[in-house]
Amino acid sequence: MLNYIKERLYKNPLQVELNKIEKIENKITKERLSYKPTNSNFNIPEKVSDTLKKAFNTAFDTVFNKGTGIIEKTYNKSEKEKDFLIRDFIFDNNPNKKEIKKLKAKNINNIALSTAEGVGLGLLGIGLPDIILFTGMILKGVYEISMKYGIDYNLPKERMFILKILQASMQKGEEFINIDNQINDVIKNDFIINDEDIKNQIIKTSNVFADEMLIMKFIQGLPIIGVIGGLSNPIYYNKIISFVDLKYRKRYLYKKLNH
Repeated sequence: MLNYIKERLYKNPLQVELNKIEKIENKITKERLSYKPTNSNFNIPEKVSDTLKKAFNTAFDTVFNKGTGIIEKTYNKSEKEKDFLIRDFIFDNNPNKKEIKKLKAKNINNIALSTAEGVGLGLLGIGLPDIILFTGMILKGVYEISMKYGIDYNLPKERMFILKILQASMQKGEEFINIDNQINDVIKNDFIINDEDIKNQIIKTSNVFADEMLIMKFIQGLPIIGVIGGLSNPIYYNKIISFVDLKYRKRYLYKKLNH
C-alpha cells in the first residue's frame, strides 16, 4: 500500500514539477556556493558603498510606499486578476503537464520602463536617479509575476516575501543558503510580520543590491551614475525575474498539492 501511495505521488504532475524545481534550486545553490568574492580585488571607497546602500534603501522604501500606484498604471491590474481566476479554475480541474507548461511560460515583461513611466518614477527622486528607475522596473516585473500566481503584492507579508526573494536573487555564498531556507519556510508555512521586520529586510536587500552593483561597476569600469541603466541592466533583470518566477511557481504548486 505504501509503495502504491509513493508511486501515485511521484506520478502526480504537481509533484513531478516540484521535483524539477528542486533540481533547479540545487543547481543554483551549487553556483552560489562556488562563487569566489572579487570585490576584495578592488579598493571600493567606504563612502561610495554607503551612498549606494542608502540609495537602494530609499528606492525600495519609496517605490513600495509611493511608486506602486504609478507602476500599476503600466498594466491592467483588473484584467490580470481576471486572467488568473480563469487559469486557476482550469488548473484546479485539470492540473496536467499541458497546464503546467502554460504556467511556466515566461511573462512578457519590459526590459526597461517607458519614458513616460520613467518620468513618473523619477519625480520621486532619491539622489542617484537611475536607481529608483531600476528598482521600479524590477518591482514592476515582480508585481506582474505575483498577479500571475494570484498573490496580492500590497499585503505587508507579501512585501516581506518579495524583499527576501530579491535578496536571494543577488546573494552569494553561505548567506544564500540562509535566505533561501527562509523563503522555502515562507512557502510552506504562513507567517506574521510587522513594519519593523520590513524595514530591516529592506536594509538587507538594499545592501546586497548595492554590493553587487559596485562589483559590476568596477568590473566594467563604469561610473556609479549610469551603471544601473547600462550594460548590467538586462543581465540583472533577467537573473532576478527568473529567480522570482521560480519561487512563486514553487509556492503556487506547493499550495495546490497540499490543500
